[in-house]
Amino acid sequence: MNYSLLIVLMLVFGPSYGQTPAISFQRLTLQQGLPANYTSAITQDKAGFIWIATVNGLCRFDGLRCLRFTRQPGDSRSLSHRIMRTVFTSHNGTLWVGAQEGLNQFEPATQSFKRHSFASLGAGCDFIRYIAEGQGGQLWLATKGGVVDFNPATGKSALLMLPVGTASPTDVKSIRRILVDGHTLWIGTQGGLYAYDVRTKQVRSWLPDTYISALVRHPRTGEILVGTNQGLLARLNPTTGALVPVSELSVLEPIASILFTRTGDLWVGVTRKGLYHFDAASNRFFLYQNNEDNPRSLSSNSIITLYEDRSGVIWVLTDDAGVCWFNPTVEKFHSLFDEVNYKPTNTLGFDAAGLSIDPTDNSVWVATRDGVAHINPQHKAYQLYHHEPANANSIRDNFNFSILADHARRIWVGTKNGLDWLDPISNKVVHIPSLSEPSEKGALSNADEAIAGNQVFGLIKAPDGRIFIGTDEKLTIYDPRTSHFSHQYNDPRIARLPGKNYNTLYLDKDQNLWVGGLGPVYKISPDFKLLAQYVHSDDPQSLPDDGATGFAEDRFGRMWISTDDGIGCLNQKTGKFQVFSTQHGLPHFDGSAVFVEGDTVWITTSRGLALADVRHPRFTVFTEADVFSASEFESGSIVRDASGRLYFGAMHGLVYTDPKHMRRNQFVPPVCLTSLRVNAQEWGPGQLAILDRLQLRYTQNMFTFDMAALSFDNPGDNQYAYKLENFDTDWNREGNRAFASYTNVPPGDYVLHVIASNNDGIWNQIGYRLPITIQAPFWQTWWFRVTALVTLLALTGFVARWREKQLAAQQREKSELRERIAASEMKALRSQMNPHFLYNSLNAIRLFILQNDSDNADKYLVKFARLMRLILDNSRLEWVTLDSELEQLTLYLELEQLRFDDLFDFSVSADPSLSLDKTAISPMIIQPYIENAILHGMAHKKTKGYIRVTIEPKPTHLECTVDDNGVGRQQAQVLKKQASGHKSVGLRVTEDRLQLIGQRSGQAAGVQIVDKYDENQQPVGTRVIIQLPFLNQQAE
Repeated sequence: MNYSLLIVLMLVFGPSYGQTPAISFQRLTLQQGLPANYTSAITQDKAGFIWIATVNGLCRFDGLRCLRFTRQPGDSRSLSHRIMRTVFTSHNGTLWVGAQEGLNQFEPATQSFKRHSFASLGAGCDFIRYIAEGQGGQLWLATKGGVVDFNPATGKSALLMLPVGTASPTDVKSIRRILVDGHTLWIGTQGGLYAYDVRTKQVRSWLPDTYISALVRHPRTGEILVGTNQGLLARLNPTTGALVPVSELSVLEPIASILFTRTGDLWVGVTRKGLYHFDAASNRFFLYQNNEDNPRSLSSNSIITLYEDRSGVIWVLTDDAGVCWFNPTVEKFHSLFDEVNYKPTNTLGFDAAGLSIDPTDNSVWVATRDGVAHINPQHKAYQLYHHEPANANSIRDNFNFSILADHARRIWVGTKNGLDWLDPISNKVVHIPSLSEPSEKGALSNADEAIAGNQVFGLIKAPDGRIFIGTDEKLTIYDPRTSHFSHQYNDPRIARLPGKNYNTLYLDKDQNLWVGGLGPVYKISPDFKLLAQYVHSDDPQSLPDDGATGFAEDRFGRMWISTDDGIGCLNQKTGKFQVFSTQHGLPHFDGSAVFVEGDTVWITTSRGLALADVRHPRFTVFTEADVFSASEFESGSIVRDASGRLYFGAMHGLVYTDPKHMRRNQFVPPVCLTSLRVNAQEWGPGQLAILDRLQLRYTQNMFTFDMAALSFDNPGDNQYAYKLENFDTDWNREGNRAFASYTNVPPGDYVLHVIASNNDGIWNQIGYRLPITIQAPFWQTWWFRVTALVTLLALTGFVARWREKQLAAQQREKSELRERIAASEMKALRSQMNPHFLYNSLNAIRLFILQNDSDNADKYLVKFARLMRLILDNSRLEWVTLDSELEQLTLYLELEQLRFDDLFDFSVSADPSLSLDKTAISPMIIQPYIENAILHGMAHKKTKGYIRVTIEPKPTHLECTVDDNGVGRQQAQVLKKQASGHKSVGLRVTEDRLQLIGQRSGQAAGVQIVDKYDENQQPVGTRVIIQLPFLNQQAE
């Protein structure tokens, strides 16, 4: 037998304490916020916070954050000393802190301390080492100067005197531990053990001159377990007084602490030695010690004290490495490497790339990147196989991909350079030849003795005993009945198969072969025909990613496929995938392997693993904290042994679990806020401790808060959700993020509701509730709104009344305006129907008749009739066309010219750009100014005159000009005073009409009269410019 290949390493923790099951310890040190690594005591308060006493102050720990308290010089409400010796929670919830100088009572409302001093009782009485609570709430204080009996209700204290005997008085006064057992007070001193009956005042003693370092009562037998500074652990019968050493534990170091858990388990902390656990089944102790190479081991062997919190977590305090803790109530994963004290030659040996269970003894074969490991979990032993360049009988390569143990005690090892098989009995290693190119078919006398390809990625065994080998050259099959290898170089059926790299292999219940590589997934029938091919596409129901890393078939015939971008569950009937990724609860999107057991599917990723019921896939996640830091799992590296244990290979570990015996953390965590900041103003723990409702101003609408779920088993994996009721419609689920904020919250009544779960997803649905009221500004209050509404209604009524009056006034104005316009039009009509004009016109026509000038008489009679008709028709209209108005003016001028015997010439014209039949003006505006020019300008002129009427368009109105060369206004006024007769009112009526029309139309309206003079400043006529409002009827 060649033993040069075999390295046998066995891990035994001491000759008398047996093999130790691995425990994963969690740690809290100075680096994570602990005030000091030298710790002295621990307690859990009523709310659930952990308080840790250190030599540099007191720490409150919520699982994520440390809040430090220490002595502040000049502040009598701070701790009495920097060095803390003990911390204790009484039955009424009061937190007591024993310091090197004095006792401190914590007051949550102010986050301060009330100091108590016992210096008056004697030297050393202020040096508080330990606190115990008696019946009725009295405190028994273990001090350097004796036992102090302190009544918190009255503030009175007394010193209990113990008999010295043969011991040193100083040692007897130096109290180390106090245990209250009914009416008996057990007192451990540096000079022996005492039992004091508080009713009879009688004292018994044991172990004189012995340093008593630990005391605890056995929960079932009532015995007192005593630990000494010399390493003695003994059982004391309180009734008989018999003291019997515990022979199962024999150490020479101080017994620092003894702990009976609520389940009855016994734990013993030994200074400089480590942590011992008594296993009642085997009647022996297991020892846990610090391993500098294992960050999950006990943080230090120098233990100070042990403590069990309400969830069953056990805390271990040390004097040089802070605090560590673990949860013995859970049963999840174990590190096989830790249990066998696995020590490969380099770190590549921790990479469990391939796993296989030996069917002969249920041992585990591991293909690593540094050889092959054979581990026997039952015997806690392992063997390593390495490549030795000088030894042809060693495995050909240390970089391995896969491994398979078959019933023939033949171990197949797939490496990056070929395939080996070894016999673990004879240690014989056989190197299987490889064929890489078709041209090499003739390189061997018999190709049936070789595999196709060099890199061997996958190894599986069929029910008929054949070995399926996946390589970089498709598929090779070994038949143990013929000892022949079949591959693409000697079997045309395999040669016709698609693809090249067959990395992952799986046989379903119908013996169809599933293949995953760097591309599509192939489903191949037992007779090597391609049945289906699945590829990744844009279809969300397609394969999640090209390249499968694992396969598993459930009892419904669905195929679960892990890929680098999610997990696909294939319905083979429809060919559609249901895809799962991080949004569905997976710890990471890249799946490494998948395994189905019963109705449970197990999935490994690069950041932990998960399980779910295949019938209702809701994932339970296990992170690095659960699986001994082995979070980055290898592709396809999941196997099940004969007992039902599942093994998971990772890049830096090998873990296992027994699904039948898994126990999860069932503790429902208390939920609280640890800080609250409103508009950057801090609300401290003291305010939060007594806060039952939060009242804020409307400007205080931004707040941030820190949450805590007080479950300390891997608290970084606790989950949080919160909702501001009456603001949020749904829960904000933040995963393990323990802080949140709100901004711009409107005024109103809300409830901040925070819920949380422990690391295993057990939720506290009641959680923490804080009513919050954000007061509205006065303009948003109900009374302001009612007042505003009443005011608005009153104002609306006032405005409505005012508007009604305004409308009535406007209506009256319009009526008056219409009446005035009508009156002015009647006046204009009467002015145009001037009796002199009518008389003279008719008299002229009569003269033509008398003179037998029938032609002129007829012509002028027609013109006169036409003029009268136009005047009467236009007087009934508000607007007339410019064409009609100009015709009326022309007829009027012609008749006046006849009346005055051709005393003047005239012209009437309009700008050619004006559309005469589409442009409308108010009637009877221009005629009075023409009449005025004739009567006062032309009638007194000695020579023949002229009157010129023009109309031109302007941007906002029409401009009409009446221009004459008469005697002028000044001379006309003189002549008017001398004459008597008709007094024309046409101009005044016209000006009134223009003003009214301008008001009504909103256009420019007015009259400008310009006196004309010659170079000698003698009057030569008058020019009247009229601004006429108009309508463009074509635009309308």
